[in-house]
Amino acid sequence: MKMMKTAIVTASVLASASIFAQSAGVNAGASAQVNVQPGGLVSGVANTVKNTAHTVGNTAKHAGHVAADTTVKATKKTTGKVTELSSKAATGTKHVASEAVTGTKHFATEAATGTKNLATKAATGTKNLAVEAKADTKAHLDAVKTKVAEKQADQKEFTAEKQADAQARVDAVKARVAQNQAEQKEFVADTKADAQAKLNAAQPAHGVNAQTGVNVGVNVAGINANANVNAGAQATTQKGEKKSFIKGLFGTN
Repeated sequence: MKMMKTAIVTASVLASASIFAQSAGVNAGASAQVNVQPGGLVSGVANTVKNTAHTVGNTAKHAGHVAADTTVKATKKTTGKVTELSSKAATGTKHVASEAVTGTKHFATEAATGTKNLATKAATGTKNLAVEAKADTKAHLDAVKTKVAEKQADQKEFTAEKQADAQARVDAVKARVAQNQAEQKEFVADTKADAQAKLNAAQPAHGVNAQTGVNVGVNVAGINANANVNAGAQATTQKGEKKSFIKGLFGTN
């Protein structure tokens, strides 16, 4: 922008110089034609001055044209340069903008890809974590089931052992009771047999003694009376002896 302003100012100055030179040439020619009379030295001087003025005017005019051409060329060159620079700057800006947009696009793509990859990794990690957690839960559940099964097996075994032990004890008690009952029966049978044997062994001796005593005491009595007395005495004596023997056997009074 600064170069463009400088070029415009330069062109204006050069154009003004050209116009000034043309005006000087016209004025010089006019003055020479008006003030100098024809003929003589003055006329020659006037012609010389006129020619000089005309030459100066042409020179100035030519200089003005040259300056104008130079100004136009300089302006065109400056404008072209500025345009070229502007074009290059615009192109560069466009390229920079394009690269910036492309970079932003690439960055956005990379960011999106990175986010996608991160999301995929997070999803995969979450999935893996869920699978591992599920596997751990299943393993823990299987371990618990195994422990429960072992406890149940141990409980069944313990219960079976306790039942077998209890049944063995019951059977042992039953056997002892049966044995005691058998022994009791045998003891009672033996006791009865022994008592009966002792009773049977004791009856003839008591009967003889009683009869002997009665017979001795009643010698003059009749036969029938003697028999009745002996029978009654014998029965009474046997009954008393039997009762006394049973009391002594069982320890009762």
